[in-house]
Amino acid sequence: TKAGLLIKTPDGQIRAFNATCTHLQCTVQYNSNDKRIWCACHNGYYDLHGINVAGPPPRPLEVYKVIERGDEIIVAKGDQA
Repeated sequence: TKAGLLIKTPDGQIRAFNATCTHLQCTVQYNSNDKRIWCACHNGYYDLHGINVAGPPPRPLEVYKVIERGDEIIVAKGDQA
């Protein structure tokens, strides 16, 4: 089982990612002060599209597909819808 990260961006989009850092597999989290995804292990950052933008992460986070159906949010493996 992999940890996931579900975030609602400041413009209201819902995005989902594999929450495992691409550096040394620590669990990432949303940093509300910076409005970025952060890995506390080695101070790595990803933008709200999961793209690695600072620190040691060598590649982007895996993006999951998000489907909104009324009050339900369905997350599946695959590219962001």
